Amino acid sequence: MMIWRLVWVCMGMLLPASGFFRDDLQGGIYGSSLGAGGGTAWERMAHGQNPAASKERGYGAYLGYHSPFGMDGLNVVEAGLHIDGRRWGTALGFLQTEVEEFYREQSLEVQFSWTLGTLSLGGMGVLRRVHLPEPESELIGGEAWGLLWRPFPKLVLGGFCRNFASRNIWTRELNPIVQVGFRVQDEQDGSHPGGRAIRPALAFDLRRVRNSYWRALIAHSLCIGPDLVLTAGLANRPFQFSVGAAISWSGATIYYAMRTHTALGRTNYPGLAFVRSLEEGGISGAAGERHAP
Repeated sequence: MMIWRLVWVCMGMLLPASGFFRDDLQGGIYGSSLGAGGGTAWERMAHGQNPAASKERGYGAYLGYHSPFGMDGLNVVEAGLHIDGRRWGTALGFLQTEVEEFYREQSLEVQFSWTLGTLSLGGMGVLRRVHLPEPESELIGGEAWGLLWRPFPKLVLGGFCRNFASRNIWTRELNPIVQVGFRVQDEQDGSHPGGRAIRPALAFDLRRVRNSYWRALIAHSLCIGPDLVLTAGLANRPFQFSVGAAISWSGATIYYAMRTHTALGRTNYPGLAFVRSLEEGGISGAAGERHAP
């Protein structure tokens, strides 16, 4: 049974039209939201999300690791850095997927964002290198463009389009990943006088990977005080369910999420992050600052 699962996963990585889990949003809160909120950049730094992400002035780093469906020899590592000014932001992300000696894929993202009032624009360049025993490794280029709009203080609308070369960096064909959605979130911070102790958030996205079907993603989150975030997510086709938590202390955050897949089983997503704010007040907890923009 485990052998067939591994074959299925490898097919998903190697078939360009499938985008099986290689292109899923997995970092930070996306581990527990199944990628819901990626269209509105719920996280500040996560591989593959809307590049229009930005937060208050500051900087931070993220590191995550998981073994999809708990299979030995299949490993995914994700890391990222970001720095933001008052109107601009930049981030660097790295993702590696490896199946023992058979397959290794490394992806590097460089993201830039610019904010003017309630509107944020973002762009991203991506280089992806695929290593196989034969033929030689391939270098694949790509880019992404995103938009965020906050028409009301508690409502965020957004979307992005991400495209890769179909074969190598010199071959350009339209082969996009598209995600659009909205997020409703309370801006009040429970750590300040008069702030609410429990602040809910709801995200809904539609996502299409290349020529596949549209998937509906929905997640609900509760930010309890400044230090704890609880999240649950649902997705269709195939059905998936997820739950997770983020706990912060003095700017550092520990993430844990669990996803279940109807055919392939469970995946655990642990992660670490650190965020330092340059606004008045110094260090801010990642769960409060990153998840309640």
